[in-house]
Amino acid sequence: MKRSICLSIIAILFFLCCCKARHTENTIVLDKNTFTPASSSFSTVKNNLIGIVTVNRLRLRSSNDVYAKTIRYLDQGEMLNIIAKDEKRIRINNMEDHWYQVDFNGTKGWIFGYYLEIYSDYLQAQEASNRYKGSRSALDNDKSDNPIAVRTGFEFGERFINNNLLFLSDGQLLEVTDFVNGKAETVLLSAPVESYIVDTESNGELLYYIGKQSRTKALYRYDFRTKSETLLLKDVEKMTFDFHSGYGVVAGESNNIDRKNANQWKLRKINLQTEKVTEFAAIEKVNKENIIIEPLYNSLLRERGRQIYLELDYPHGVVYFRPPEEDKVYLISLEDGNFIRTMFIPEDYFVIDANRSLSIEHSFDDNGVIKYSLQLKDNISGYTKEIIKTSENPINFVLHKYKDLMAVTMLQMKQEIPQDKCYPSFIYIMSLSNYSIIPVSTSGNSYQPQWRR
Repeated sequence: MKRSICLSIIAILFFLCCCKARHTENTIVLDKNTFTPASSSFSTVKNNLIGIVTVNRLRLRSSNDVYAKTIRYLDQGEMLNIIAKDEKRIRINNMEDHWYQVDFNGTKGWIFGYYLEIYSDYLQAQEASNRYKGSRSALDNDKSDNPIAVRTGFEFGERFINNNLLFLSDGQLLEVTDFVNGKAETVLLSAPVESYIVDTESNGELLYYIGKQSRTKALYRYDFRTKSETLLLKDVEKMTFDFHSGYGVVAGESNNIDRKNANQWKLRKINLQTEKVTEFAAIEKVNKENIIIEPLYNSLLRERGRQIYLELDYPHGVVYFRPPEEDKVYLISLEDGNFIRTMFIPEDYFVIDANRSLSIEHSFDDNGVIKYSLQLKDNISGYTKEIIKTSENPINFVLHKYKDLMAVTMLQMKQEIPQDKCYPSFIYIMSLSNYSIIPVSTSGNSYQPQWRR
């Protein structure tokens, strides 16, 4: 009896040791060496007066007059740089205070001071901003753990980024688990990942990825809850989804059995609930794809997957598809597969909300060195603010759903990289509230960041 009990204890200890070893084996230590983009233009307000908005929908006016034009509305908790103060104290209804000229993310205007708290210390202002934003319960019903309350700076890293931010490294999918100490876990998948998309309707519990098999690529679905995956389709080169409607579209190449030397692009739609697959269009390839082997092209392939443009407009029942060997885009009907070729060009900027949009610009300095800048545009006033200027190429930026936290992939452009290699790529987190930026992984091989929740 004692012998059997001892053997059972030994077996249990052995199992626990194996689990611990396996867990340790999946832990990745991230390289977070400090890296500052050259000629950065991050704004600081530590030496200036800072105003904190204390009410919702506060009017930013074009001049210091209650009847002046409203430029835009500001929400409770927003931080403003105070430029000037009208020394004349005025009375509006039962309230008396000064007018202040302010700068909000590059938009300048006037605000009645009765609705501002003013600070000379940045950290105190940030605490006040967090306090007011935390009271905006309409944005988040979970008051006990409200990310809005702590979104301005990066003190929320441990509770906000962990188990939320994903990225690829050498085809492995990593999930940040300890942002402060720079640790991530490898998500154990059955195939090396080329590209992936998080299901926005599942609270980040499901993702779809294209995995590389021996001779082809396939579409898989991974469930974070059960840590299991399902093979959905083979021969997949590109995917796009409308998670709200529960449908996806994939594109892949297939041989045309009727013409020995011809290939086709095959487009299929998939019902994500029933997993039913229907082929709705087949387009003959017009010529062979010319493969460009150079570092920037390879880096774009690594960041975005196969250079195929595929967009699903499910409400209108159409798909936009551009194969890599053609310049024009096919506009295809989901219903019957009919298509036309069009000059449709995707927008080169990203819309954040009704007020703001992002774009990447480039220029040359006096020495002929290319410089890249990330531009934040106020869509109401038309004012554009440069929030990053660097010799590194920000080829991808992914916004969190609260729209002021952004993951950025940046390339370190070096001419000595061999032609069949990729430029080193890094991932950073940036706040659109105060333009702070911190590294997530600077190993040179990190790409395709996405948010789970």
